[in-house]
Amino acid sequence: MRCLLVIGILLTGCSGEPNPCKEGFIRNVDGDCILDESDTDTAKDTDSSIDTGDWTPGPCEVPDTLGTNPIEAIGAHDNLEEESSGNEPPPMLELLEIDVDSDRQLVWGVGQGGLIAYDIKNPTQPELLSFTPSGGFQRYHHVFALPKTSDGKQLLYVSHRSHGLEIFDTDDPLSPTLVYEIKEGMLEDMLGIGDYLYVASRTGNLLTFDIQDPTQPKLRATTSGLGLPWTLTGDENALYVADHQKGVVVLDRSSPTQPQITQDDLVDGGVQSVAISDTLLVAAAGTKGLILFDRTTPTEVVLLSEYDVGTFVQDVRIDGDVIWAVTQESVIAIDASIPQAPQPIGAIQTPYWAMTLDTGEDQIWVGDWAALRGYQLIPDEKAPHLDPATSHVLLDPAGDELTVTLRNAGNAPLRFHGLSTDDPTLSAKLIGPVQLQSDESTSLSIEWPGGELKGEICLASNDPDTPVWSLSVHTGGVQNPAIGSPAPDFTLPDLDGTMHTLSEQEGHPVVLIYFATW
Repeated sequence: MRCLLVIGILLTGCSGEPNPCKEGFIRNVDGDCILDESDTDTAKDTDSSIDTGDWTPGPCEVPDTLGTNPIEAIGAHDNLEEESSGNEPPPMLELLEIDVDSDRQLVWGVGQGGLIAYDIKNPTQPELLSFTPSGGFQRYHHVFALPKTSDGKQLLYVSHRSHGLEIFDTDDPLSPTLVYEIKEGMLEDMLGIGDYLYVASRTGNLLTFDIQDPTQPKLRATTSGLGLPWTLTGDENALYVADHQKGVVVLDRSSPTQPQITQDDLVDGGVQSVAISDTLLVAAAGTKGLILFDRTTPTEVVLLSEYDVGTFVQDVRIDGDVIWAVTQESVIAIDASIPQAPQPIGAIQTPYWAMTLDTGEDQIWVGDWAALRGYQLIPDEKAPHLDPATSHVLLDPAGDELTVTLRNAGNAPLRFHGLSTDDPTLSAKLIGPVQLQSDESTSLSIEWPGGELKGEICLASNDPDTPVWSLSVHTGGVQNPAIGSPAPDFTLPDLDGTMHTLSEQEGHPVVLIYFATW
């Protein structure tokens, strides 16, 4: 197995104090000082919540009654499970992007393993049909399945950002055949509309190809003005680019060979993916969540609302009035029937890292790193979903206080039943209501008198997906300094051999990135 590990750490100047907040304030998990409401009487009984003052937590165990998650897992093909079961597995497969071919009931994926084909005729048991490694580099980054051509060909385009674009004849998905390739670096996502193929380039350009002969693309135009484009979507009227530098870029397609930028910088950078319906544009904007625009006028979109999912949004699709997204941890569904005020439907955790998704016929297919997983909504089903801000906190060994936000990301009331810690000196209690309506939040307050700790806080609720949730809690030592304390000094060379010492950067943010591949 070959893996890639990337870790980023931001070090900034700090006071070194164990609790930098002034009296009456405590630190939350993000390091911010917030008002300590643990002794206030602000959370009164209402129709939608129950005050923690009237709540005696029970044991941390699965409640007797649980609902049914409105998102149902319907089937999966897990390459790692095949490997562990003793079957003859293919080389390591990962899914970076997928494209559902509903007509042929196939899912095409790209990533480690090259071009990967799955049969989903029986969605409860997806079948791996083939994987086609790409030359010597064994991977692609983007995939686009072209509609059947006039002469009946089933063509599929894939790109690799260092090696170019390739076209496969997929009439036989068991053995796709390479029919054409363009050797050009910096290419990202593709979109075919009619006789034209649009390809985003990391050079900041949009390339327009004539594909009247889809096996022989001919470059017709280059549109500049993009930043660092990642993915794109669109229709006959307009194109929409997810750009890491310019957020969302809108292009008028009234002249198909010469699309012109009409809007950019609609989001402050960091957009991973975009999706459209007839009147809606949704951007997956990383930690900013989902951003919804009205595209009634396709080339002049208007901001409608923003929806915070509590973590990093990786990919997004629209299916009717439902927005689907993946967050590397979960698949989430959001009701966008009133796009000015989107509401959560539910979420379901994925075993690995959900990177990509696409819609099929009443199904959602998700590339969960080494697995393809299918999901569907259960009509009219309602259930809560506990969405914690984190699953891991680091406490100062000199003593610490902080809070963790707990949100109900489901579409039914979330009720907490039990709360416990595995260390009698570690204090944990809820601040605010213990019953949350959809999209409401409460806080878990944590107090630690000091010393060394490696433990867990357990919280039980009526969340059918995770009825018993654990928060890992530990303190730092000499080898692992606590948040808020000075970082150990070190000296490291850069790629040019110049040495840099951390203490010389005092007062400046420092980003450390660790990566390994094997």
